[in-house]
Amino acid sequence: SIMTLSSSIFQHFWFSYVAKKNHVKLIIERAELPSIEQEKSRYEKSFIGRLLIHLTKKAFKKPDAWILETQNLVDYYIPFGKPNSPYLVVPMTVDIAKYSEPIKTTSPYSPYIAYCGNMSEADGISILIKAFALIAHKFPSYKLVLAGDSPAVPAQKRLVVELGLDNRIVFLGRIESETVPQFLKNASFLVLSSPTSVRSTTTMPCKVGEYLCTTNPVVVTNLGEIPKYLTDGVSAFLPEADSPENFAIGLEKAMNTDKDTLISIGKEGYRVAEANFNSTVQAKRIVEFLIELADK
Repeated sequence: SIMTLSSSIFQHFWFSYVAKKNHVKLIIERAELPSIEQEKSRYEKSFIGRLLIHLTKKAFKKPDAWILETQNLVDYYIPFGKPNSPYLVVPMTVDIAKYSEPIKTTSPYSPYIAYCGNMSEADGISILIKAFALIAHKFPSYKLVLAGDSPAVPAQKRLVVELGLDNRIVFLGRIESETVPQFLKNASFLVLSSPTSVRSTTTMPCKVGEYLCTTNPVVVTNLGEIPKYLTDGVSAFLPEADSPENFAIGLEKAMNTDKDTLISIGKEGYRVAEANFNSTVQAKRIVEFLIELADK
C-alpha cells in the first residue's frame, strides 16, 4: 500500500497512478478540511480557483481507503470517494511520556498561564490577551506567558501595551521543541481560546492533547471535537467561544477552583488523553487497519 499525508492534490493524482501501476492500494490521511473548503469564497471568485475545486474533488475519488482525524472529516471526505471506501478514524496522537515525564519546577514567570503554538489569530491570541486583561487585577501574582511566533505578534504586542499589561504578559517567541514539555509542565493553567472557524469546528487541536498530558488544568473553548472528549469542570474547563468575556469567565472559574479539585481535573484530563490520543495505541490501530486492507 501507499499512504500519503500530503495535502497536494497533484500528489494524490501521482500516487494514484503509481499505486494503480503497481497493483497496490492508495490510502490518504487527512487531519483537516482542504483549502478549497477553508477558503471557499476566495476560490470561487476566479476561474483558476473553480478549476482547483473541481480537481480537488476529482482527486478525492482516487484513494482506496482513508485515515481521518474526526467524524466531521469522515462526513466531508467519504461522500467524494469511491463507494464503500473503508476508513479509520484516528484522533490526533501524542507521545504521552514526552509531556507527562517532566517534573514541575519553578520558572522565572511562576505562577503563570501558558499558551504554546502558532500565535496567529486562528488560535484567538487577541481574545486570550483581552480575556486576561479582564481578570488580571483579581490575580495579581499571575503572568500570561505566550510561546510561539506569527506575523500577528507585533499587533498583539501593541494591544498588550494599550491594555497596560506589558509587565504581566510575556512573549517568549518561538521556543525549542525539546523545551516545550517543561514549559507546559511548569505552568499553572494551559489555555487555548480558538474562535469559531471551519478548522476549529472540524478538527481536534494537537496542542490540547499535549496540554492534557501534563496533568495541568486546561482551559479551552468549547468547539468542534472538544466536547466529545472533555467535560466542563470534570476533565477541563470549556468556556464558550468568540469573545474575551466568555473566555475570561472560564479562566476565572479555573483560577478560583480549589487546589484538590484542580488536581482531580488535571488527572482526569490526562486519563482522557491516555485513552484516546496515545500514539502507541493509535499506531497499533493504524497497522491493523493496513493489514486488514491488504488482505482484501
